[in-house]
Amino acid sequence: MLFFKKPTVTLDCFTYDDMIAKTASISPAIKFYPKWMKDMHPVVSESKYNANTQETHTIPSGTVRGCPGIVDYFKTGVIAPLWVDASVIVNSDGRYSYHSADQPFSIESHFPGQWAGYKGYTHMKFVLPWHIEESTGVQFLLQRPMWTDNTNPLFINKLTSAGGVIDFKSQHSLHLHTFLEIPNEKQEFMLPFGLPLLHMIPLTDKTIKIKTHVISEEEWKKKTTNSTGAKTYLKPSKTRDINL
Repeated sequence: MLFFKKPTVTLDCFTYDDMIAKTASISPAIKFYPKWMKDMHPVVSESKYNANTQETHTIPSGTVRGCPGIVDYFKTGVIAPLWVDASVIVNSDGRYSYHSADQPFSIESHFPGQWAGYKGYTHMKFVLPWHIEESTGVQFLLQRPMWTDNTNPLFINKLTSAGGVIDFKSQHSLHLHTFLEIPNEKQEFMLPFGLPLLHMIPLTDKTIKIKTHVISEEEWKKKTTNSTGAKTYLKPSKTRDINL
């Protein structure tokens, strides 16, 4: 009988901050399996009433902990966590302010005309401190991590991640686009260190291997300068077919 080793896709993840690499590295999603789910029993008792016999039956009922779809979700892909405590304030006119416990941390916004279909929202793009390279062009589905606890600001406060599909052969940056419904009055919310921020699900059944590299700031600048291709207003320069 022949056994074939599953092909491997290597994600080379570069940062210039050694502490980020040690404490908030991009890691397999299973590492972020939520504690509340670990603590949950896989089976609970559920009362079911039989109106014909007027008896109440105690029925075993499976919980989310034993759901194959959820378990396999955490066995798939990698997650990038938040690497620093941060506070974000959003005002009633859509303006926002942020402050972090340390650098690097930045939030950017695109010109509103680029996302005109989202009236009533403000756009915030979290710039993650990673430069990622992958040689084969495997695509990754980007989405917010699901099943985290209900204190996650990506679920409360109407802060919503916008998904996408990218590869790390044609471009190498990693950003999280979010839309926040503009509040009626000023609102502040905290994003804690270690928060599961971005789930990258490979659109392949190949094994994903992560290699973390800490490089100098000079090397970082060289890599990130060329991370999105040619120096044009429209980046990346590669034309995409959008005919549906």
